[in-house]
Amino acid sequence: MALSEGQRTALNQLRRIADTERSALRIIGVDEGAAGAALVVHITLDCSRHEHVEGGLRLHDREGVTLLIPADFPFSPPEPITAHTRFHGFGHVHWGHWLCLYVSSETQWNPSRGMFGFIAQLNEWLRRGARNELDLPEAPLHPPIAYTVASTSVCVNADTPDRGHWPWFGAAVLTETKPGLLEVNAWLPSHLVPDAVSFAPTVLLDFELSYEYPRTVEHLLLHLDAKGLPSSRVLAHLMLASERVAQGVPLYVGIGTPSRGIAGDLAQRRQHLTFWEIEADDAAKLRNASRACDISSHYRGRETPEEIQALIDAVWETLIAWRKSARVRWCHVMENRPEILTRRDEGTPMDWFRGKRVALWGCGAIGGQIAEHLARAGVAELTLCDRARVDPGVLVRQNFAKADVNETKAEALARRIQSVTPGVIVTAKVENVFSQTLSTTDWDADVDVVIDATASLRVRSKLEACIKDHEPRIPVAAVMLSASAEHAVAVLAPAT
Repeated sequence: MALSEGQRTALNQLRRIADTERSALRIIGVDEGAAGAALVVHITLDCSRHEHVEGGLRLHDREGVTLLIPADFPFSPPEPITAHTRFHGFGHVHWGHWLCLYVSSETQWNPSRGMFGFIAQLNEWLRRGARNELDLPEAPLHPPIAYTVASTSVCVNADTPDRGHWPWFGAAVLTETKPGLLEVNAWLPSHLVPDAVSFAPTVLLDFELSYEYPRTVEHLLLHLDAKGLPSSRVLAHLMLASERVAQGVPLYVGIGTPSRGIAGDLAQRRQHLTFWEIEADDAAKLRNASRACDISSHYRGRETPEEIQALIDAVWETLIAWRKSARVRWCHVMENRPEILTRRDEGTPMDWFRGKRVALWGCGAIGGQIAEHLARAGVAELTLCDRARVDPGVLVRQNFAKADVNETKAEALARRIQSVTPGVIVTAKVENVFSQTLSTTDWDADVDVVIDATASLRVRSKLEACIKDHEPRIPVAAVMLSASAEHAVAVLAPAT
């Protein structure tokens, strides 16, 4: 085939590395494949000098690796795979032979270094693997891999139960906020979940699973048995939950392992959460088996007719067959737990507003933008003051939609803010800042800061006069729009 320019560059670079005196690299073969496909290069690396420690990768003196070099190299890195599966079960090894060299190729892969940087990274990966240092004690732990298949996403907002209760068998309470999105806002014992409320039966383990999570119920249960956790307890947990699932609805199952945190410090680990989606048909089979087990348990140990005994045997055979055949689909999990997340604005000037009570005067082109940034920054309360209505002509530059036309700006903006950040308490005051708000002496009461975004010289002049007569106890800022369309902020009164 005709190699792409990037693939020719990669092959030339590999040959230059191999031709270097005392190079650890040897090129064994090159498969060009079909047009547009990856260039396949078989190499070996000298690993005879890599120190091995207990628990590390057991390397041969020369390790063979196959490189799949994409057509758009160097903008995309090669993919390294092994012909063997000796590394299966180790962290950073996918599917038993796919080597994960980068935690994030977006930030760690440097196209300008090409194959020189890639081979150096591969050799370093093997060296650290032999020393069992792929997860360094001081580095963040690389969580296990669960390959997303299900179309449903799960957003976890609530911290998991305290580690003192692990292993924990309970329920992740589910709320469907929109089609395809489930949110977890609480964790409860299963028997405390109200009948009308959906939940995912969840097991939070106190030990790690394999790097690649099991993809069938059978594999998970066998792994738990091997770790000393009776799989029958997990299966019973799923069976009881299945009886609460409506016909035609999938069963969602939560699995957590202490795989988030610092690699060398188990005491600091947090739960890494994954969620299964068991198809509706398989959930129905489990539900029927669970109900049949209730019936068969009633007759167990009695002298029963052969027909009933045959039914009992069939129930248990069905359950055994189900656990062997039922497959699962991994959901996309979005983490929003305070215990593992750090806000990106932490330590920035906007972080000062977190938890504050803010009065914002003016909800137009300036105030609308400020209000949204304040809400996203985490203010506790936001009071919006503006008497104007939304006119169609302002939609090109103000933070409103067509549906807001003829609504008051304060009320329309309040709705928008609460849709963006529901936790913020928003109060809309439809009043004239000049003649009403500033006519009272308590305009600075019950808030931590006042921001004037009216862009009105009249309001600013009256505000300055009010400050002279009554120095406020809080910061007061006036935001004006200059002739060059840049925002200028003037702090009129510092906090006392």
